[in-house]
Order: sequence, then structure tokens, then C-alpha cells
Amino acid sequence: MKKNSIYGYIFIVIGIILTLIPGVIAPTCPMMETGKFMKCHWMGKAVFGSGILVILFGIIYTIAKKGSSRLIVSVCNFCLSLYICALPAFLIGGCMKPEMACRAKTIPAVYFVTIVYLVVSVIAIFANRGKDDSADN
Repeated sequence: MKKNSIYGYIFIVIGIILTLIPGVIAPTCPMMETGKFMKCHWMGKAVFGSGILVILFGIIYTIAKKGSSRLIVSVCNFCLSLYICALPAFLIGGCMKPEMACRAKTIPAVYFVTIVYLVVSVIAIFANRGKDDSADN
């Protein structure tokens, strides 16, 4: 295993965790009695889809052979982490009441995992900065 590929595996694990948060680890609020969903449900769906993208970027990072390719994927990961942080913050948001499941569990879990994702992305950017285009170990 190449020493730089470890970041790709970390991205894959983070992506798996992000896909599991809204439905399994820290579920969003259940359906209302009227049969409608609250907006936190849609935020959870967006986080799930973003987690799939994180997994995809992790796979691409792992199979990339050139340092410049890994740098580009790392920058994409950084941008995606900012987008995922924005989902519960102001793009979609959660329920209004602080005691709701999404406010108490889902959103803090998303923030925690996304901040870890952001930090790993920044480390991967610096690890690949200045690498030549030859295959590196």
C-alpha cells in the first residue's frame, strides 16, 4: 500500500460514516402525523448524497497515481466539506426546536465528521503540494 493512499481510505471511511448518520447513527426526525417530512429529513438526504460523493472521491484519490491528481481530488474534498457544513447551517437546516432529534444528534454528528473530513482534506492538500507528476509512493 502506498503511504499517500491512506488519505483515500480515510476519505472512504468518512464517506461511509456520513451516509450512515442521517438514517442509522443519528437519525433525523421522523415523519409528521400528517405524512409530511420536516426539512431536516431533506437535509439528511443531502448529507447522504454528499457522503456518496465523499466515498467516490476517496476511491479516486486511492487509485490516482500522480501527485497532481491527488492534489486536485484533495481540493475537491475540501470544497465538498465546506458544502456539507453549509447544509445544516444555512442551506437546508434542521427543525426549529432545539430538543428535536435532528438538533440534538444529527446536526452535531454531521458537524463533527465534516470537521474531521475538512482537516484530513487540508492535510492531504499539503501532503500533495509540490509533488511532481510522476507516480509517487
